Amino acid sequence: MMVYDKPNHSYYLFGSAIVIASSAIILWLEPIRIFFLSILYLCIFIPLHLNFSQILGFDRYVFYQDVLIVCFLLGVGFTANLLINYWRFEEYRSKIRLRITVGKLLKINQKIHDLSRIDSMTELYNRRHLLEQFDLYKKRAKRESFSIGLVILDLDRLKVINDQYGHKQGDLAIQAFGKTLKTRVRSTDIAARIGGDEFCILVSPADKAGLETLTESIREKIEVLRIPIFNQAGDSIQITVSIGATLFSSEEDPSFDELYHRIDTALYESKNAGRNRITILPPFERQT
Repeated sequence: MMVYDKPNHSYYLFGSAIVIASSAIILWLEPIRIFFLSILYLCIFIPLHLNFSQILGFDRYVFYQDVLIVCFLLGVGFTANLLINYWRFEEYRSKIRLRITVGKLLKINQKIHDLSRIDSMTELYNRRHLLEQFDLYKKRAKRESFSIGLVILDLDRLKVINDQYGHKQGDLAIQAFGKTLKTRVRSTDIAARIGGDEFCILVSPADKAGLETLTESIREKIEVLRIPIFNQAGDSIQITVSIGATLFSSEEDPSFDELYHRIDTALYESKNAGRNRITILPPFERQT
């Protein structure tokens, strides 16, 4: 036969409520689970307590008092659980915000890095990036023993286009040339815009036959290119390019300025020969 300890009746009830409240705090359960657990407890506790109160002859005031105390304990546990989870979720949200901020900063830094090495008009590399890669390519060429080619390209009569059609048309010509140049070079080559109408290609690895093929393919592609005239539907202009190029072996260590000055003479020859020409100089050898 079950014997009920009447004097300690309330302690059993309050103890069980404290267990639920403590679980809400210690176990760090989600608030929604604690809420439903508390509701379930009350749904079980109130009918049982009412039944026992009638059997044991408790006063209604004692019953309501016990219910209020139990609800208070459960409320304390639920409130504490909300505060704890708010702190946990706030920490989690802070980590998410930090991750988003870091991601944005990385994108901004990458954009700044790209702007520092990309020519905005043609989306080719700029002179700064070319010079950085030139030194790296020389080291790699020395390590792997291959030759490097340097090509300088100059658009013919760009000043005439600017004077006759406006600088907007000149910009369109430069952009069209840049797009064409991108399609002609390999992934291992560096194509850059180094001046107003002057471009450069760092070819690696390179040999004389490959350099001739590359430069001729660019010249032919540009020669047949037609650029629509700005604000004149149906009309177009033709552009051509003069090219100078040279090779240097891994045994040589020329500076970019030395090669540029040398190739500039080749460009001068191409211009004097009527433009739309290619002049490839013999491999570079430093004068002693």
